[in-house]
Amino acid sequence: MRQLTAPRGTAQRGFTLIEVMVAIAIAALLVVQGLPAYANYMANSRLREGANVVVAGLVFARSEAIKRNHPVRVTIAAQRLVAAQIDGTVTTVLRSFELPATLQAPAFAANFDSTGRPAPFGTDVTLALSSADRPCSADLRCPSIHIEAGGAVSLCRSGAC
Repeated sequence: MRQLTAPRGTAQRGFTLIEVMVAIAIAALLVVQGLPAYANYMANSRLREGANVVVAGLVFARSEAIKRNHPVRVTIAAQRLVAAQIDGTVTTVLRSFELPATLQAPAFAANFDSTGRPAPFGTDVTLALSSADRPCSADLRCPSIHIEAGGAVSLCRSGAC
């Protein structure tokens, strides 16, 4: 039969209440020290997520211009990105969606011709994004989006395009 208690003369295993409280206090101090860095990480993540939404909209517009063999115009106004096909005087909205509230994008317009290049030909376009909550700094890295003359859309760190 097994014994439920430790035999006499052996030390009991486990932690005392004081040891547990000291460990919890040390863990709490480490968490408090890490919170500012975590807040910066989350703000940068939200900003990058919003920038990726804009990049996806631009890539979509470029691919639709090539696929439809018609110019496509992308506009950003009032936190809404709209991709529309331009066919003479008729404009057909292809996709329209709200940008994340954490992203602040200036009013912007870009045209892709039927070959997927920015119009007028040879245009180099850069869109600087920022956070709606906090100003850009060394801790909060605001990205920019660059559309090359050949039509490639890329997401860059601020000032790195």
